[in-house]
Amino acid sequence: MTMGRWCSMLLHQIRITVSFDGDPDSRYRRILACRSCDALTRRGSSLTTVATWEVIESVGRTLVRILQTHVDTVLPLAGVKVQLATTKLFKQLETTTTPVITVFLYRAMENGEMRNSPRRSLSDGSTTRPFLPLELCYLVTPWGVRIADTSLADAQAAQEEHRLLGVALQAFYDHSEIGRAELVEDPALPIWESADSVQLILESLPVEDHYRIWDSGELDYRVSLTYRVRVLGLEPSRRDLSPPVLEADYSWQPGLEDR
Repeated sequence: MTMGRWCSMLLHQIRITVSFDGDPDSRYRRILACRSCDALTRRGSSLTTVATWEVIESVGRTLVRILQTHVDTVLPLAGVKVQLATTKLFKQLETTTTPVITVFLYRAMENGEMRNSPRRSLSDGSTTRPFLPLELCYLVTPWGVRIADTSLADAQAAQEEHRLLGVALQAFYDHSEIGRAELVEDPALPIWESADSVQLILESLPVEDHYRIWDSGELDYRVSLTYRVRVLGLEPSRRDLSPPVLEADYSWQPGLEDR
């Protein structure tokens, strides 16, 4: 008899009786279950709500602080300002009087590879829905000062923008893995767990996709950096709890014929 055939018979010959505890807060932990090794299913194993809707705001503020701190260290006298922005501000920045680096969230999407993650096991043995695995896409653009509409002024501004591009690349390369200590949040209202971190990845966005971003705002094309932040687990506001398994009674029923 093959191993697969034997296993099939075994599954048919085992009777399993399972009892549940209807109280979601029960602390009994006599559990028979296989738990996923996926990082997002292991996160949030307590009943404390973390990684809420504020996670997107937190990441944006984190990127700005990382970049601003690095710029102030490398170019302390340049007076460069780093800020969150949308294309609404870009037209004004074409005539900025101080150098600026903008961080523009142009896309938020679900991570396709982790879309069908298994349910999460909580500390009391119950299970709930998995986190929503998010990825955030950012456009980082330097804006140099153009003091006049001349080729010389444009060349000087372009040189300044190239310098800022290098600073931004270095800053984010140093922080390709952003640990819990660097994630910005209100200490009184934490939204991250102690072991949380996010990945910051430099993307090679096709030139055509770059042009689409600028064309949407009817703006002149500018060389920019594109980054993807992954993977963020967004906590659902509603928990679909399944009670823990308390007892499992196994009994052997011999006599099934080999089919």
